[in-house]
Amino acid sequence: MERRRQYDSIERILQTVKEKLKGEERLARIFENCYTNTLDRTVKRMPDGTAYVVTGDIPAMWLRDSAAQMRPYLIAAKEEPEYVFLHEMAADKRGNTFGAIINPGLGIGLKIDYNVRELPYFMQWKSIAAGDYVAGLEPANASVYGRAYHREKGDLHRMEPFSEEVKRLKLTFLTGAELDGVKKEAEDLLKEEGENQDETVKD
Repeated sequence: MERRRQYDSIERILQTVKEKLKGEERLARIFENCYTNTLDRTVKRMPDGTAYVVTGDIPAMWLRDSAAQMRPYLIAAKEEPEYVFLHEMAADKRGNTFGAIINPGLGIGLKIDYNVRELPYFMQWKSIAAGDYVAGLEPANASVYGRAYHREKGDLHRMEPFSEEVKRLKLTFLTGAELDGVKKEAEDLLKEEGENQDETVKD
């Protein structure tokens, strides 16, 4: 089974071990196979973006066993850099849309309503470094590519001296049935955008 290359921090650890075990290639291969096996074969990504760790056949011991399986990767997690993802958001005919983040384990979530005509870009920041697991949602009038990129693209946002702008965002803390409700709302929004695109093609 060919292993997946998922994280740069894992690759750096493997390279360090190979250098330290120079002349012991067989032992280095054994370490590589063992160290990557858990990530490749026992970590399952769920539809909601979370990860499930497959352990033994004793449900009552899942938390203990899964924590033990992940412990060797804390060193790698500490070295993992911050990531940013640029999302293209679905919106209704008026440009209204939203972003949301949900923690199924705690049963809570956060929803940000805004308008893509005012804030056309949406960034998701994520840091999974050990002791610093954090995510950020950022609607914005520019992306992380910088002024030169937007100047060349022709959509660099400008404001005259002493001018003012008002942007409207609505933050909603989600619990209980609201968590399932926001998922349904996202599905409906995607469906509506698809129907709007079909109408545009027909016109």
